[in-house]
Amino acid sequence: MARRSGFISFLNTMARMSTRTGGTVWEIEVRHDGLNKYRLIRGKDKYVVEQKASAQQAVWNEMWRRKLEKEQKIEDKQTKIESSIEQTKESTEAIKELENIIKHALNKNCKIDREILKKEIKFYKQKPPSSKLLDIPKPPDQNAPFYQLKNGWINKVFSSSSKKEKIAYAENIFKSDYDSWLKNKEEIISKKQRT
Repeated sequence: MARRSGFISFLNTMARMSTRTGGTVWEIEVRHDGLNKYRLIRGKDKYVVEQKASAQQAVWNEMWRRKLEKEQKIEDKQTKIESSIEQTKESTEAIKELENIIKHALNKNCKIDREILKKEIKFYKQKPPSSKLLDIPKPPDQNAPFYQLKNGWINKVFSSSSKKEKIAYAENIFKSDYDSWLKNKEEIISKKQRT
């Protein structure tokens, strides 16, 4: 759909008429070709007539702008519909082609000779590398700051407890860590003996 050009034309610039009573009347004819609108504006004051003509021009121009936007939206929608129809046809044809390929392939005896696909590469057998023996970690150190009463975290936990309780708690933690270390050490030794 092609855009139509619409504009307002003033048929007569300004006409001055005399009335029977001797007064002056100003008139102007205004037309909008795109909207097929016409109006004759009259008045006793030339300025008022011109202002009415300008106001009418603005109203009609806005109407024309909206009409063109509406036509453009309809045109865009129609273009999208036509594009969708074309894409649907192409998709349908592609699906039919794939169906025909599948039917053709299923009707044929399509054995695959897998022996052709095999690659025979000789690998030299090497002895696997000897497994590294696990090292025994160092035992926990009772003199480490972690187990000390002075700047350790135990002071923060037991801020109001007696010093004996704090020392006993630190010794229990060390003993628990040491027992875990002994257990871990025994497991490593038994693994070494198995290999």
